[in-house]
Amino acid sequence: MADSSFSLAIHHAASFIATVLRSNRKNTELEEAAICSVLTNAVEVQDSNGLALGIALYDSRFSWINHSCSPNSCYRFVNNTTSYHDDLAYPITIPHVTNTETLSNLELQEHVRTVRYGPKVIARSIKRIKSGEEITVSYIDLLQPTGLRQSDLWSKYRFMCNCGRCAASPPAYVDSVLEGVLVLKPEETTVDYHHGTTNKDEAVAKITDYIQEAIDDFLSDNIDPKTCCEKIDNVLHHGIQFKADSQPHCLQLHACHYVALNAYITLATAYRIRSIDSETGIVFDMSRISAAYSFFLACASHLLFFAEPCLAISAANFWKNAGESLLDLASKFPLERSVESDVKCTKCLILGTSNSHREIKEKSRQILSCVTDISQVIWSFLTRGCPYLQKFRSPVDFSLTRINGERKESIKDQTVNVLLLSFHCLLYADLLADLCYGEKSHLVS
Repeated sequence: MADSSFSLAIHHAASFIATVLRSNRKNTELEEAAICSVLTNAVEVQDSNGLALGIALYDSRFSWINHSCSPNSCYRFVNNTTSYHDDLAYPITIPHVTNTETLSNLELQEHVRTVRYGPKVIARSIKRIKSGEEITVSYIDLLQPTGLRQSDLWSKYRFMCNCGRCAASPPAYVDSVLEGVLVLKPEETTVDYHHGTTNKDEAVAKITDYIQEAIDDFLSDNIDPKTCCEKIDNVLHHGIQFKADSQPHCLQLHACHYVALNAYITLATAYRIRSIDSETGIVFDMSRISAAYSFFLACASHLLFFAEPCLAISAANFWKNAGESLLDLASKFPLERSVESDVKCTKCLILGTSNSHREIKEKSRQILSCVTDISQVIWSFLTRGCPYLQKFRSPVDFSLTRINGERKESIKDQTVNVLLLSFHCLLYADLLADLCYGEKSHLVS
């Protein structure tokens, strides 16, 4: 699909590069080729926390691996520990060529292979790959519905994806859930001031725009963490009212809607900041709700991962964050030394290294069984004072059934359960990270 403005931008950038290099060649074909190579083949390099550091261009054995929104492989970066010339899986640079009109392919190839630096990239399968099946990875965030993924790919790489997930009709379960909404009768929920739309589509646009605007304002420091929490919590809980067939309805986002997932990430962060900056009296409550949102996000990611295994990478990060958030909450209890000796799970401690597919499934089943049992005991405590999360029976059951009161537990029992839940979240994160990246992954400790 031609894009004249994009081509013109490449030409202008190439001319600028040629000027900087003081090239006296009559054309900028080499510079344009370099720019196109970066645009189409470069990958984002991330640190151990998943934060972007920049982009790098790798040898064709990696850069030519195609994209899929349901990939069978993933990739990670490791620090450079070998000689610059020992491995081809390192970034390469386009050679500096001046004062010449042409350069043979052989000369270019030899020059490129001598310039190698940066982190090594390792591709690893995350699904069974049949003989002759193409290896694929993802170039973008997969926790987006089809339309946003297509837009993301086009803006970054100038192509439209036609993988099985994108071409599915009706949409795959994951994509249906990522755009899922609930339409309820007004009497089943308390509708606040978010109202006034006249159809479902308009209501969906209004509620998603409202939440995204609050997220953007928070990230831009236009609103403080408290205001951010109030705005997003309120619209998640109350939804938005609209009319259909002259009857009032209330629309809410599905718990796994992609905007809701972004909201949980933002709320977990905002409440954590409030736990640091707030008055002493509410520090614990802010930390508790932050942990609740982190854990809820991890459970939501598991539902999506169960339907689409390629989401294991995102799930691993969310479970790791949940475990760390719960561990931080546990540190705020008035701990007794005797408590630490009570934090044991005999069922999961005996689980050894998982090698076979069957062993991995059994270990996963046991860990999640413990997570379910513990969360049933502690969920009402974690969600106290958070009406939106209190609507859910548990973080592994997204039905809108309210909890009948809060379980009465001693501080010691609460501490033990928070620590146990943290242990299992981190254990499951390790299992997923090992599945995706191997035992030497930065996520596996």
